[in-house]
Amino acid sequence: MTERSRRDELHNEYWSTIRSANPKAAITLEDSNAASDVEFHLYGVRIAERFTELMRQYGSSPLAWSSIIDIGCGVGRFALPFAGCCQHVYAVDISDAVLEEARTYCRSMPNISYHRNDGETLSDFDDNSIDYGFCGGVLQHVKYFDVISSYFCEAIRVLRIGGVFTASFQVWQTEEVGTTRVGAKVTARKLNEALSGAPYEICHILFDPKDPVPHYLVVLRKTAEVETDNPARDFSTFAVDHNNFRTGVFEDLPSCNALVERWKDEPRPVTFYDD
Repeated sequence: MTERSRRDELHNEYWSTIRSANPKAAITLEDSNAASDVEFHLYGVRIAERFTELMRQYGSSPLAWSSIIDIGCGVGRFALPFAGCCQHVYAVDISDAVLEEARTYCRSMPNISYHRNDGETLSDFDDNSIDYGFCGGVLQHVKYFDVISSYFCEAIRVLRIGGVFTASFQVWQTEEVGTTRVGAKVTARKLNEALSGAPYEICHILFDPKDPVPHYLVVLRKTAEVETDNPARDFSTFAVDHNNFRTGVFEDLPSCNALVERWKDEPRPVTFYDD
């Protein structure tokens, strides 16, 4: 498959589902959340706050002086609140049309720049050039694991030494190749293998046991070199923090309660540690 056809496939598999009348519908799977500008905005602000708490905890650079790259930014749901606490936000997405929507959604923030990528890499960005990386609500929709692992490796590449990458992804998938809206299965073993040559250490893995849609939130820090004997590089043995991430945050939003109701009768197993 050529580079162009690969990009077209990745683009069409996901963004072909977008509704031209409401681009937010391709960002959130809950229709009522997409329909309410207030709920859509509040969800983004509150999730971004959780991530920035972890960035402050594990990062070495004050956010107010720092740059952050938002991988798969969509219409800017997280880029907007990040711009309120960071010096500069690089908003990256595969779709020109969606980046135009992001420009409108984030028009109040002049410290965001918008970048179309190839759907797999961050080739427009130099090594060791950015302080923080973020990818939220994206990887669970990526159908190929090699694309998921590429984003991990690319995020680590563009970070400065000591920089922090935070990502969240769903961990209930069962298929090696995903479908249009359900991504490929991600396991600890596969991440260990894919990132074996990357200079990183795991700082935190968080799992919300009350979340009806099993997610892992991971925090990685870039190291000066590949420390093969560092036990904090092993996703399969790193201790998982069972704590609130989404629960206790969105119960006042009707759309989020509707999502909980819809998923509660279809429990999903955690497949992250499957061989």
